[in-house]
Order: sequence, then C-alpha cells, then structure tokens
Amino acid sequence: MTMEQTLERNTGTDEDSGPAEAVRPRRRAVLPVVAVVTVLLLGYSAIMHFTVGTRDSSLEQVRSGAAGEIGDLTATILSYSPDTVEADVETAKTHLTGNFLTEFSDLGASDIVPRAKQDAISAQWDVTGTSLVSAEADAATVLVFLHGTVTSGATPQPEELSSSVRVRAERTGQSWSISDLEPL
Repeated sequence: MTMEQTLERNTGTDEDSGPAEAVRPRRRAVLPVVAVVTVLLLGYSAIMHFTVGTRDSSLEQVRSGAAGEIGDLTATILSYSPDTVEADVETAKTHLTGNFLTEFSDLGASDIVPRAKQDAISAQWDVTGTSLVSAEADAATVLVFLHGTVTSGATPQPEELSSSVRVRAERTGQSWSISDLEPL
C-alpha cells in the first residue's frame, strides 16, 4: 500500500461518501417504522380504553343497583304467611339458584310450609340496610340488615327480630338470583 492510499484511508475522503450515503437510507427507513409503531400503540390504547371502560361501566351498574335489589330479594324469600305459604315458597324459589335452591326447596317442603300451616306462623321481613361487599359483572356479595315481625297462633303478639345475613347472588339475565345466604 502506498503512502497516498494510506492517507486517503486515514482521512476517509473516498470512504466518507459511501458510509454517509448508507446512513441516510437507514434514517429514511426508521421514520416509517416509528410511524407504524406509533399507529399500533394508538390503536391498542383505543381498544384498551373502550374495553376497560365498558367493563368498568358494567361493574358500576352492578355496584349501584345490586345491594338494593339483593336486599329486597332476601326480604321476599324470608317472608310468608300461613294462608299463602306454599305460593310464597314457590315464589321465593324463582329467585334462587344452585345448591341454595335445592336446600331451600327441601327446607320449605319439610319445615317451613308444614310449620306455618300447623302453627299459623307469619314472618314479614323488611330491609333496614345493605352493604356491598364485592361485585363482579355477574356476581355480588351483599350484607343485608333485616327487621322482622313474626307471629304465630300460639303467640299472637308480634315478635320483633333483627338479623343480618351475607348474601351471594348471581346475575341471570336482567335479574339477580340468590346462590347462598349465610346468617351472621
């Protein structure tokens, strides 16, 4: 290698034009890639915003109405009178689901209906308060505070009772069905 070739190589006069031109196409290729990535990220953000927003809206609807509805259902299934006890139990069963429906059906047939008729027992429950424990799009757990008035043929003087129960309910269509009721 001659001295001129060495100087040209060290100063890069001939080789500067080659790499500099090679760098420009790379810069031009980066811009479309950045644009595509930006568009993809914006699309993903929009999808997540609407998906999460819809789910949050659905949960907010559950939270706002579940406690009151489930409380009212609880009072309904616990209330009966001796004259209509069979119909009351059947109506209550339409608001139940799962194992609790089976347990309530058995208890209604073996205990509630016969005792209500035999002893002229009447139970009327009213909701005094509710508190939402947890909520999902299709399930909720609610604490229900109740005030009850129970009368019977043996003691016609009404007996005033207070109770609280933890109620687990599942959404079936547009309404709630109680799947568990736990006295506290």
